[in-house]
Amino acid sequence: MPDSRGATPHEQPRLRIASVTVDLEERRTPGTPSRLMANATRVLDFLDAHELRATIFVVGGVAREHPALLARIAASGHEIGFHSESHEFLRELGPDEVIASGKEWRARLEDLTGSPVLGYRAPSFSLTRAVPWAPAAIADAGFAYSSSVVPARNPVAGFPGAPTTPFRWPEGLPEFPCPVGRLGPVSLPFAGGVYLRVLPMTLIRTFVARQPPAAVPWIYCHPYDFDAAEPFRRMPGTRWWETPILFFNRKRMFERIAMLVEGASPRPLSVWGCDPAFVEALPVFAPSAPRRALPGALGASGVFQSAATPPDDPLREPPRTVPHAPPGDEPELLGGD
Repeated sequence: MPDSRGATPHEQPRLRIASVTVDLEERRTPGTPSRLMANATRVLDFLDAHELRATIFVVGGVAREHPALLARIAASGHEIGFHSESHEFLRELGPDEVIASGKEWRARLEDLTGSPVLGYRAPSFSLTRAVPWAPAAIADAGFAYSSSVVPARNPVAGFPGAPTTPFRWPEGLPEFPCPVGRLGPVSLPFAGGVYLRVLPMTLIRTFVARQPPAAVPWIYCHPYDFDAAEPFRRMPGTRWWETPILFFNRKRMFERIAMLVEGASPRPLSVWGCDPAFVEALPVFAPSAPRRALPGALGASGVFQSAATPPDDPLREPPRTVPHAPPGDEPELLGGD
């Protein structure tokens, strides 16, 4: 008999990958040659072979060193977004620096590629409850949308309690959170990086098929995720058990992504992030303050309702909230980047 998704018990779950994203960044140990160009070229060849148009979030330093790579990305029809100047966590910066570097690099990337730069992704998904100023700074830098949140507990940069489907920040900025799947008491950001290489493919397919109708499920990856030929060595800043995981199963990454996009029609995230009707329909998420009260009143749902917000503000009329879990309700997981 068909189940609630319309599939019989012996059928594979229906997949619905909406977008493929790539974080174009360098990761290597000191004193070793760069492998970025070779790895990025293989990723672009793969995308071309499967006729996929991706969103590629570029670190400013990479764009500075490899302008020809940016030209090829743009010529292939991919969307280019910004991934910080030097892969700094948001908590290492401040709002003025995020605004200044965002404006500078958005203009430079647009000059290099001739295409608008609309999306922003914080390194390691470091938009968390600890940086409440970040959505406003990203919007003030001129970006149309963000994809910077892991809506789960995470030792690197998680945001437990954030919505798991697209939403708007009170500033109006749309957010496309990292897709997560529930496994017992934990939520796993299964759709990319280490998780996409380590988790069983059956589990990943199940997580994708169970995404709610409001979700925009996207894959994320890095050029080094595909580099099975890189000599094994401990990565700087990692614990003893993390480096083996960073190298695990790289040889299967192309195959896994091909399986997930088969029969789908992934599109760049800006297709949704710059659609006025889609954005206007998104619920507003206003997290409670991290450890200190903000002006106004905190509703019972944990959604901030500012007394200073005009009653005719389109983001608040009528007030809409999204359900979310209280922070700290899940065990910590391996970092999502």
